[in-house]
Amino acid sequence: MKFDTFPIATVDRLSIIFTQFADLAIGQFHIPMTSISYKTYSPLSWSCLVLLLLVGCKTLNLANPIQDWSESRTFLHAGDEATKEGHHTLALEQYKKASQLTPNDPVILERLSESNWELGNRTRAINQMAMAANSSGHDPSKLSKLAQMNYEFGDLNRALQAIMRVLDQDAQAIESRILRARIYKQLNLPSKALDDLHFVLGKFNEEDYDQYVPLQLEVANIYIQQRRFQNALSIVTTIPVVKLEDSLVVRVLQTHARALQQL
Repeated sequence: MKFDTFPIATVDRLSIIFTQFADLAIGQFHIPMTSISYKTYSPLSWSCLVLLLLVGCKTLNLANPIQDWSESRTFLHAGDEATKEGHHTLALEQYKKASQLTPNDPVILERLSESNWELGNRTRAINQMAMAANSSGHDPSKLSKLAQMNYEFGDLNRALQAIMRVLDQDAQAIESRILRARIYKQLNLPSKALDDLHFVLGKFNEEDYDQYVPLQLEVANIYIQQRRFQNALSIVTTIPVVKLEDSLVVRVLQTHARALQQL
């Protein structure tokens, strides 16, 4: 079974209990502290320690959190299998069952969010992804998903807030810089958008046409928006259209035509 996370608080409590019951066992067997060594313990002594530990766990109701976490993972993996097969409604049901057992688990909150998003429950999905990001200590991958969701939903300010947190942790994150550029463009901040796009283009190989050319077109379209038509033309006229897929060639020609019409 694959374990994504493990409750740290439970581990800490178990270690404390083990220490307490080990001390108790040492006292009961009158073992001097200076003579303690795992090599000198008899099998009976170890059995007693394990028994005391199990009794302690049961007494403090630690078995239930561990069992809940294990059952939660079972539902989680069942949901993942349903998602792979495209059964998002079934997946959501499994993730809900997992969430009932471990409600603050960022992995499960993320899965709930993604399933709700696929099913069209956009507001709920965004709220759950925000909870996942918070529960994970602002994990960059979850913040990136939150930013993308808000961007697609049209909440540009929240999208920008989330992606800025990602870039605070890693200013070199390429996909985050691209998303921020698109947000800036929608917020009518073309100069900031260009800064991000030029940064990203400097990181890509010019011969990686599938990635490089679409970003060039984004830059050209911002130039058109700024009425810098010659700058736009200087980009589109140097793109090697003979090496591109047909759909990308059409986009280049459309951008070229837009720039020419404005001259």
